Amino acid sequence: MKSTDLPQLTPTQRRMLALLSDGKVHSKEEMHKCLCDELGRIENISPHVTHLRQQLRTVNRDLVCEHGGGYRLVAHIMSH
Repeated sequence: MKSTDLPQLTPTQRRMLALLSDGKVHSKEEMHKCLCDELGRIENISPHVTHLRQQLRTVNRDLVCEHGGGYRLVAHIMSH
């Protein structure tokens, strides 16, 4: 998936998507490196992840939180 498919993404969210595009689980620490201000708190990734999830769902993709605190890009999981 290309970040150009989602024009509403911020530069930080584009970096996160580029990191996640390999389909592997990436830790919060790895995601934190995508922030412009790496000295900020690791909790600062949460709003970016929330917005990225919203945007990804418009193109049938999603982020799942894996056991141990990592994120992975997947095909959208439909809930009933």
